[in-house]
Amino acid sequence: MAVLRGDFTWDELERVAETMLSRGFSVLEYTLTGRDALATIGRLRERFGEELVLGAGTVVTADDYRGARAAGAEFMVAPCFSAELSAAARGGDRLFVPGVFSPSEVAAARGEGWRLLKLSPAGTGGPQHLRALRGPFPDVSFVPTGGVDADNAAEFLRAGAVAVGLGSALVRPGTPAEELDRRLVGLRALLQAETTA
Repeated sequence: MAVLRGDFTWDELERVAETMLSRGFSVLEYTLTGRDALATIGRLRERFGEELVLGAGTVVTADDYRGARAAGAEFMVAPCFSAELSAAARGGDRLFVPGVFSPSEVAAARGEGWRLLKLSPAGTGGPQHLRALRGPFPDVSFVPTGGVDADNAAEFLRAGAVAVGLGSALVRPGTPAEELDRRLVGLRALLQAETTA
């Protein structure tokens, strides 16, 4: 999953999405920290329709959740766990992925019924931290983000991640299209090697 954070121009966003789709990557999270984020999510939804699985990241309030849903986001990712956000997302018709780092946060999110969690910042604890959390929480699935790159993505997958999110290690404002394409080709090869190992 590509996590786009920063002030991308529309032309950059269009190129990023087109390049991702051309290389077989269809999941994109656009964070609400970007300029005009909700309008941008709506525009991406209009432009790419069902081709792109489009989510909103850095969803921290109930208003963020409702705004992202109205803009057309198919999933919402939070950087943390909060009871307010959990209540807003419960019973909704969109996938909600709360963020956790510690065992206490995992337990709190799990207690609210959430079984797919964002582990962030994943780079701080590394794959060992993910392995340690999976021991007492075998019924929880984790998506590490924050500090995930081409060098450690496979290790996170081997540690039990169901997916990984790559942000600035994959693309940031100003990344040339050719560089993004090269990185995606490398990731595709890495993921294929991991699934056939």
